[in-house]
Amino acid sequence: MKKIFLLLVLPFISSFTFAKCKASNVYDEIACYEKELQFNKTKLNQTYQKLYNTMNEEGQKILETSQKNWLLYKNSHCNELVSYLSSGV
Repeated sequence: MKKIFLLLVLPFISSFTFAKCKASNVYDEIACYEKELQFNKTKLNQTYQKLYNTMNEEGQKILETSQKNWLLYKNSHCNELVSYLSSGV
């Protein structure tokens, strides 16, 4: 039930996150999105470091392993999606 709720709510949350990037041309809009992305990456990394520093050695190893696994999963699936979308299907 929680997963269904998140799937329904996430598109609305993400649209509000980037709502301020409405520009008169596509280049300004892309620049705005890139700026927002960099800001959010910085915040995410700061939050990760705070969490990491509060954990004991075992917790840090578990967090590192899960982060590496997540990145492998994300990268492989994103590459598949990009390939599919760029194929024009």
